[in-house]
Amino acid sequence: AALSNKTAGSSGAAIVPEMPLPASPLPSPDVERSTLDREFSSPRRARVLPTIPSMSHMATCSKTLSLQALSRRSSLQALAGRLVRNLYFENLTLGFILFNTVTIGLQTDHCATKLMETSPHEYQVVDALVATFFGIELCFRLFANRWRFFTMTGWRWNVLDFFVVVLQVAEVAMTSLQVAQSKMPIALSLVRLLRILRLVRIIRVVRLLRYMSELRTLVVSMTSSLKPLLSAIVLLALVVYIVGIYFTQLALDYRLDHADSQAAQELAEYFGSVSASVMVLFQAVTGGIDWRDMVVPLMRHISPLIGIVFALYILFTSLALMNIVTGVFVETALQRGREDKDVYMINHLKDLFGVLDNDKTGTISWTELEDHLDDEKLKTFLKDIDIDVSEALGLFHLLDRDHSGAIDADEFLGGCLRLRGPAKAIDLQLVMRELAEQRGGLQRLLG
Repeated sequence: AALSNKTAGSSGAAIVPEMPLPASPLPSPDVERSTLDREFSSPRRARVLPTIPSMSHMATCSKTLSLQALSRRSSLQALAGRLVRNLYFENLTLGFILFNTVTIGLQTDHCATKLMETSPHEYQVVDALVATFFGIELCFRLFANRWRFFTMTGWRWNVLDFFVVVLQVAEVAMTSLQVAQSKMPIALSLVRLLRILRLVRIIRVVRLLRYMSELRTLVVSMTSSLKPLLSAIVLLALVVYIVGIYFTQLALDYRLDHADSQAAQELAEYFGSVSASVMVLFQAVTGGIDWRDMVVPLMRHISPLIGIVFALYILFTSLALMNIVTGVFVETALQRGREDKDVYMINHLKDLFGVLDNDKTGTISWTELEDHLDDEKLKTFLKDIDIDVSEALGLFHLLDRDHSGAIDADEFLGGCLRLRGPAKAIDLQLVMRELAEQRGGLQRLLG
């Protein structure tokens, strides 16, 4: 240092004294560890270094999200189910079905009167709107019931609705294609085919039968009489066939002996073949032709006794066969009508039980029944079993057979069915047995 100062002094420069640097002490290990802990435990550092979730935590989160999605889907499905089962929605659907039925007739009449290939634009717009509504209604029902839509009660009508809506949407689409490209013969042929198949839509009007008991009874009775009708047709055809062969053989023998006569030609007009004989004999029974016109040539040219044989045929088929068939039809229709009323009553009672059960506990209390005394469904049911609304409390105690203060589904359904109609022999026997048991118990108690 002295040498440096001397050198600097010899050169004439100012000499600056050298200042010593302050000594900075080294941090202790404890202080350094506490500082690092504060730094890494601060919220800012925690955000910088997130923790890695474990596999079990990720699986739990995934399961929770799946359950939430399933719950949302179930709630939407339940909402769709309530919508399609709503009475106002069903009435709206039936209104559209009736409206579509009327428009089909008007559209066909307009095209036939004006000799038009395609319907006017107004009818096409109406068809598109109706098809859109039916498509939305079908989607709601499919979403609410899923695959049960094709297996649940009434699945045949559901399948019919499905194909009818698909055909209607296809017809609207093909009609639009044919209007846009009228020179396509394939599209025109498909439109004509779908136009004929749209008559199937009118069958959906049968859904109105649930609201019209008399009409439903008639239709159910007719459908249940198909089997007796087939048997009657077979029996009538057998009788007509046998008699037809007999008269054809008589006419053939006469025609062979008098081939070129006018009488042979007259007999050949009615009995020239077995098929012709069967047809005229059937017409004679059903009123399609006067049977006197057929029997006169036989009596004039063959024998007057043929008239007696023909009269016996008419008497047997008209008085015996037809009346027996009518009696079988009436008996079958009455039996099927009673069964249909019972089935309808059971379904109605199930729906009524669901309406009365406010808290969805599976039982009906007197308070719940009293709250629905003004309900139209309950009033209609009480009227069907000839019970006044003022007698509802007595009906409740009568249905509550175990005296629990509540009526379950079995008690409600069984009791209401027993109250409907007159007493049966088995009901009287049960009452007599209970009275005998009570009398025996009372005698043992007093004796």
